[in-house]
Amino acid sequence: MRADQLEQAVVDGERDWETLLVLAVPGEELWGYVPGFETTAHPVDWIWGPGPMYEALEWWRAHEHERVADEVTALDREFFVRYRADDASPEMPRSRVVTEQLQSEERDGDWLVVVADHPFAAPQHARHARSANGLDTGWCDGCQTTSFGLHAGADMALIARVVLSDHV
Repeated sequence: MRADQLEQAVVDGERDWETLLVLAVPGEELWGYVPGFETTAHPVDWIWGPGPMYEALEWWRAHEHERVADEVTALDREFFVRYRADDASPEMPRSRVVTEQLQSEERDGDWLVVVADHPFAAPQHARHARSANGLDTGWCDGCQTTSFGLHAGADMALIARVVLSDHV
């Protein structure tokens, strides 16, 4: 539901429902949203929660002056995909901001940096590239993505695109 519908939902008796406030493109399908990962067609920013709906409404009212319009990039999004040491399958993709905020133990593993138009293209490329040992940088005709290589640890992955973008 939209934030402007919170008050009516609380009045209607849904005040204790577990609620998460996110900033999203109007009409975005959010059923597949997973906090910390990129799983929607457009970027989604987690702004509050989880907590009871009445607390979400209180927070929304208290931060009314902070609400602003924003813009998102829908094409050529940057994704960070981690391969855990104990699993050959890639995890769901993360944004740069989320990857930068990971705790040290979450930064381990091999990381693939991928630029794609949709988040599902990133793990698809990661599965294909890893199995074919084709982790070179550059354009992938099969996935319609650009890879900035495989890197040991999130810290190296975070600087990879900056360093390699002039050369790809």
